[in-house]
Amino acid sequence: MSSYASILTQILSNITLYIDYITLIFGTIGGICNLITFTSRQMRQSAAVFYLLYGTIFQLLTILYCVSMRLFYDRSGSNLQNESSIFCKLRYYFVVTLPALASYYMFLATLDRCFCTSINVKIRAWSEIKIAKRLSICMPIVGFIISIHIFILYDIYNNLCQIKPGSIYTFIFTGYLIVIVTFLPNILMLIFSLITVSAVRNSRQRVNTTNRVNSMPNGQRPQRLELKLIKIIVIQVVLSVLLSLLRLGSYSYYIIANSISNPTINQRSAAGFAISLGGSLYFFSYAIPFYASMISTKYFRDIFYQRILLFYRRSLRQFI
Repeated sequence: MSSYASILTQILSNITLYIDYITLIFGTIGGICNLITFTSRQMRQSAAVFYLLYGTIFQLLTILYCVSMRLFYDRSGSNLQNESSIFCKLRYYFVVTLPALASYYMFLATLDRCFCTSINVKIRAWSEIKIAKRLSICMPIVGFIISIHIFILYDIYNNLCQIKPGSIYTFIFTGYLIVIVTFLPNILMLIFSLITVSAVRNSRQRVNTTNRVNSMPNGQRPQRLELKLIKIIVIQVVLSVLLSLLRLGSYSYYIIANSISNPTINQRSAAGFAISLGGSLYFFSYAIPFYASMISTKYFRDIFYQRILLFYRRSLRQFI
């Protein structure tokens, strides 16, 4: 191994280790704090909160399972996934499905905000709590069924947990990861976020013109919670899209580098560095929603502090 490749490998090991530990520790804490906030009485008044609540659950599962697995295999040297067919299948099935479900719940929250700000009454009717409850329950069923092909086609070949070498499914699975899991939910979130922001701006301009009439639902100003949720969701979408694009770019570089005939050791090391770092940043995106909301939105901070104070007072009553 050249000195360049050796240094790059050592840098990669340290950077990804720190990112994964930060993701695991702060992501778990942030996820629990999000659950505390989204289950408050004030927050439960909005349909989007149900999507955010379920999304937080799958973000937590992604962090606890996927990141823990990364740390375990990178540091323990275990070869279990290359020895147990069941474990091989389960690992990749959940590593793909859990973060995909977390992303699609965020998309549903974004879509709900877009419906909520529409001037069309029929479209606004889709932004209801009863619809959010039904979709929130159905989404995991659909997600786990769609991803079942991973569990079926991943197995141990040539003493490695992988897709059968030379199989056309290799290209199908790559397309599935890039388009369905990464690109599609993020591009849809971005599109509907832009539509929502545009609708809110247009509404405010009309309000400033008439000083009395607002084109938002029922001709009234949008409720404080609804506007704050738009801000929370848009910020999370921007961060998610940026980090997902980094992962997509790193994965593309990895594919290009390995498609070169007889790549050098340095090229292989650079490709490995790119895809591993991209993976760490991808999972890191599920650790930051709570902190982004706390920094950007006073309304969110106030509700969180109220919930913590409520738990503190209840705890005191138990000991008095």
